[in-house]
Amino acid sequence: MEGTGKSAAIEGYNIAGKTGTAEKAAPEGGYIPDEYIVSFVGFFADSDSKLACITSMDNPDGAEGNAPTGPLFASIMKFAANRYMIEPVVASVAAQSVAG
Repeated sequence: MEGTGKSAAIEGYNIAGKTGTAEKAAPEGGYIPDEYIVSFVGFFADSDSKLACITSMDNPDGAEGNAPTGPLFASIMKFAANRYMIEPVVASVAAQSVAG
């Protein structure tokens, strides 16, 4: 797994998604130094599900690499997978070890 969205991974599911970082505009023009809006948007890549989720935070601690939005996305989508009975498509690492 590569990229800054690793924290959005959910065991058993292939996730497709995109991180985002936007500088915050200053009222007088330009941008506010070290102020960001960060986001992650994604969905279950190998599923017939129509669910998608976007998480966004205004200037959170640890904004570099969208660290806070990935885990939030994962938490929401884990709940959604359980609630809407979306079956995993990838065998868990533990199950692969037992089977192998």
